[in-house]
Amino acid sequence: MIIQLTDNQRAIIEEATQTKYNDVRELEALKRLGPPIRENIIKGMLKRGLLEIRTDEDGGKLTLVSDMGYAAIGKAAGEAPETKTTEKVVSDAPKQSKQQIMIDLLKREEGATLHQLVAATGWQKHSVHGAMAGVLKKKLGLTIESGKNRDGERTYKIA
Repeated sequence: MIIQLTDNQRAIIEEATQTKYNDVRELEALKRLGPPIRENIIKGMLKRGLLEIRTDEDGGKLTLVSDMGYAAIGKAAGEAPETKTTEKVVSDAPKQSKQQIMIDLLKREEGATLHQLVAATGWQKHSVHGAMAGVLKKKLGLTIESGKNRDGERTYKIA
């Protein structure tokens, strides 16, 4: 199964796997984002299983890259960090638009929750709703269904 990651999610996982303990809370990839966006991205990654919370020896909480997070970037879980170089890594993958990210999430069989859409795009809730109503429905003519999942959360999907 191929796991789609946003640019922010990929940067966070890649940077975390280069650190000794792979705790994501203090990474540079997150520090450049505003606090609400940081928290939304972390919550979304936790919900998707890309991150997990563990307790360290002192009782502190660590937010770590999960096995699924490692798999999403093509690494084996717990793979030792590579030696750091000053060479910047350039991705061959084309940058995906936030609109396309939303469409991909909404095309999944299970659809997507508002929280997942917010985490994937980095937008606020009202912006996600606006994009669904304005761009996806009106401009692109897509039919978006809404329902509730097993957990009682509202989900959206393209019909």
